[in-house]
Amino acid sequence: IRVVTEVDTATSPWSIASGSYSSRFSAAGAGAIYQAAVRVREKLLTLAASLLGVDREHCQLRQGTVYYHETPTTWTLKRLAGMTHWNPLGLPAQVEPGVYETAYYSLPGVAAPDQDDRVNSSALYGFLADVAKVAVNVNTGQVTVLDYVTVHDAGRLLNPLLAEGQIFGGIAFGVGSALYEELVYDQEGQLLTGSLMDYLVPTLSEMPIRTQLAHYETPSPLSPLGAKGLGEGNVMTAGAAIANAVADALGVEVFTLPLSPRRVLEAIAQGERASEEVGDETPAF
Repeated sequence: IRVVTEVDTATSPWSIASGSYSSRFSAAGAGAIYQAAVRVREKLLTLAASLLGVDREHCQLRQGTVYYHETPTTWTLKRLAGMTHWNPLGLPAQVEPGVYETAYYSLPGVAAPDQDDRVNSSALYGFLADVAKVAVNVNTGQVTVLDYVTVHDAGRLLNPLLAEGQIFGGIAFGVGSALYEELVYDQEGQLLTGSLMDYLVPTLSEMPIRTQLAHYETPSPLSPLGAKGLGEGNVMTAGAAIANAVADALGVEVFTLPLSPRRVLEAIAQGERASEEVGDETPAF
């Protein structure tokens, strides 16, 4: 089985309902693949039932072999697929040669942009909760993420290993925007962070010391496989979780990311000034 994921608008149909952007491949793309696969299975089982002289409803396909009731037969997926190509004259009247199938699937609720140019491009939405534990060095302003816990409900996970890889990537992206990555310009509009010498991209050394992942699966009723998206979740939540943890540690409000050492030291100084104004002798961090 070969799945072609690239799109050429000169040869492939395209609309707002197509494409794997906005964390929607497991719902939209996989939905079309699932429907095509179901048609292939149905065609092969119809062929097997005709060759065996039995009812189709009692035939199943398990690990490449056709079962009649609970008994394996001599017909395999390889033999059935081969027969549709090299012996088309031996096929039943209701079975066409070849096992190529084309399926289209559109997610419900995906409509054209409204008058304000708004569009529900993702269609299905997962849920997640993040908790970050940080240590703040009040002398240098350095923030270290000690523990990071993230729990996702992305519906039915089609590939748990791939899902966890996306989550780790999202956390790395979020940590970068929370603590390191920033486009800085001078007063004349000259970019000052134009190389990796000035623009720090997180590596393993900058990732949280301990990261825990957990899943809660609530299948979506709107996609054929019950899957939702999760690829972009931690990109958006990591910054909020880390900023809230730093705000809690220092007793101040945080409104700007990334939390560079300079900004953290400014927040500490702000907290000290606020404490002096209210006559509190005990720092809030």
